Amino acid sequence: MAETIETIEIAKAIKAGLDTALAAACPVYASGVPTDVDGNLDDGAAENERKLPCVTITMRDTIPIGYRSVMREFAGRIQAATHFGSDQFQVSLYTLSRAVGAWLAGGPTLSLTLRKSDAITVDQPPDVAVDDQVQYMQWEITVHTGPAA
Repeated sequence: MAETIETIEIAKAIKAGLDTALAAACPVYASGVPTDVDGNLDDGAAENERKLPCVTITMRDTIPIGYRSVMREFAGRIQAATHFGSDQFQVSLYTLSRAVGAWLAGGPTLSLTLRKSDAITVDQPPDVAVDDQVQYMQWEITVHTGPAA
């Protein structure tokens, strides 16, 4: 069933792009995509285990564009996170964030089957938050799509 859900397909395609861009610097996880603790695809994964540092992708459902339009936007979030205790000066966070930001700025293309990918846009700078355990930089993205055929 997951292979028929656009948000999961989009998240999996973004994961593939970020896996390449980050060159195994840290695990990349995507909501709806079963992975092992190291971020490798694993259809048999029994638990949703994640470790820091990591990048996490979460997609939200479609936004219809205009009345009767076949074009669709999918809002999402990409979050780069590190453990504050291990990265108090945020060097790892900013290094990881730089790689994610460079991928986003490079005009990534997604290979999709359920929809035709047009563009990924980011309309504002990433949010940054720090607490006593996890610190992150987070981008709100929009994936613009059209009909598959």
